[in-house]
Amino acid sequence: MPPVSFQFQQRKYGDKQVNWFYDHKPLTKKYKATNTSMFRQLDLGMMSTLYCIGRNVFSDFIDNNYFDLFEPKAFFTAKATNMAISGGARFEPLHRDAESYDDDWNKFNDINKVIIRQQIRTEHRVAFPHLYNSRPRSVYIPKYLKVKNLFIRVEDPILLTFYFDPIIHPISSRAVAPQNQGVSHEEEILGDADKDDFQLPDDLEPFLVYKSITDDNYTSAIAMYGRTIRSLDVPLVKNWYVEHCAPGMPVKVRVSYQKLLKNYVLNELHKRQPKPQSKKDLFRQLKNTKFFQTTRLHWAEVGLQFCRQGYNMLNLLIHRKNLNYLHLDYDMNLKPVKTLTTKERKKSRFRNAFHSCRQIHRLTKLIVDCHVQYRLRNVNAFQLADGLQFTFAHVGQLTGMYQYKYELMKQIRQCKDLKHVIYYRFNTGTVGKGPGVGFWAPGWRLCLFFMRGIIPRLENYSPDSLKVGTVKAWRKPLQNNIRFCQDAERILVKPDKMQPGFSNGFAAGAQCGKRLGRLQGQTSGLLNILLKQMEEGDARILTNTQFQDLKILNPNLQTISKTYQTNIIIFWTINFLIVVNLNSMQSLLVWTSG
Repeated sequence: MPPVSFQFQQRKYGDKQVNWFYDHKPLTKKYKATNTSMFRQLDLGMMSTLYCIGRNVFSDFIDNNYFDLFEPKAFFTAKATNMAISGGARFEPLHRDAESYDDDWNKFNDINKVIIRQQIRTEHRVAFPHLYNSRPRSVYIPKYLKVKNLFIRVEDPILLTFYFDPIIHPISSRAVAPQNQGVSHEEEILGDADKDDFQLPDDLEPFLVYKSITDDNYTSAIAMYGRTIRSLDVPLVKNWYVEHCAPGMPVKVRVSYQKLLKNYVLNELHKRQPKPQSKKDLFRQLKNTKFFQTTRLHWAEVGLQFCRQGYNMLNLLIHRKNLNYLHLDYDMNLKPVKTLTTKERKKSRFRNAFHSCRQIHRLTKLIVDCHVQYRLRNVNAFQLADGLQFTFAHVGQLTGMYQYKYELMKQIRQCKDLKHVIYYRFNTGTVGKGPGVGFWAPGWRLCLFFMRGIIPRLENYSPDSLKVGTVKAWRKPLQNNIRFCQDAERILVKPDKMQPGFSNGFAAGAQCGKRLGRLQGQTSGLLNILLKQMEEGDARILTNTQFQDLKILNPNLQTISKTYQTNIIIFWTINFLIVVNLNSMQSLLVWTSG
């Protein structure tokens, strides 16, 4: 139970509906309103109570005329014409040739043009783009006037659903009655019949006359009419920055409003209709197999296991490269245990995918630590909410993740802008200025959207972290192979043109400083290829005596020559040569190696 100063007045919402609000797991056991902790089966009374409690987060403006020239279409037109609405954001020019299309034909040498010396206001150019702009392109025509909204929000839960509000003034019939009434069109056709002659039947009744319209749930149902979406898709602060910034705010807050509004306009401009797709449940498909099982764990326990596995994964990658002089602590900080030499520093360089994973695990561990402290009763729920909000609002200071993925600076700036908007929205009146508001959901959504986009990239880049050698190490054998091939083209000749002293050519090739390796394997399909090459003149059968001349290539050839006293096929190419024994069907592949 929080302190008394934190508790709201329960009489305002009804003690019967709110006395469960401060429980540890409300509505799960005592009231049996939900079968799980997902809160998907709440009755209308409980949902209306929660709606009334969260009323302060919603917008106070119901009439759409408040958003005149401050709506998406107006911002689209301002962006296309390279203008900035008062209080709105400024965009990059959409058409950069807008000012230079008539340099040779301007208002001073055109006799048919009307010269207007007065500056045209931005509001006029946005509201009427085809009238006040010289070259309107990619503009939208916003509505000039919306229908007047007569909805009155009910603040008192005791009032009926349909009642006469004092704010609606009655209209006197004397003021609207015509003074000089003429003969109507109906009277001309029907004559001077008395209007009172027509009477309704006695058995006529209004529609749904027996239905009561004074139920307590009617007001709540009308207020919450809509569709249910996931908590991840609920933009709690979106209604704040799409409105005009309150007067008297500091410059940094007004700039934050404009940045968030600019991002909202760009998202609305590039938003596309989702393609129809078949619904697929990956977890259900995996559950049907024998390789996957499901269980239920607390979120904090899953987070601890995730941090443990992430630490083990990063540690294995470090030891795979034999970097025993680097230490990874449990806060995911990578530090050397001694002063590293230049060679050790070069060897200990990891790719950005490794460091991005390390920083993501670091952020996750900070969040898990907050929940662990709450489960250990070291902090209360309000301090937990403040810690989560501070963590999500200062990702750049706590992790340094932007060092390895600079595109993350966009999300870091958005978290900072959200912090300004939230702080100056809550720290008003008697609350005063100070950190900690416990409003962590907007920053949490932003981090989740970032994770949704970075995970596929990490899946592509993470295999590079498993490579032990550097780029220079795997390029060196390839360069040596190319050099050996160039030398072989100059020294070696085809076997059908070889002379008895052809072994000197191999000796010359070996003396060029190239080392040769071998690869041994089965040659059942290789023999057919060699016989075909032998017919074309690229391979020939050598005797044991001629094979002795090839000892200079590799000591392993001497073992083969002693073991197999039979004829041997040698297959010759520029890159490598293959020595095959015809009887035993064993081969020796000799190729260049760095």
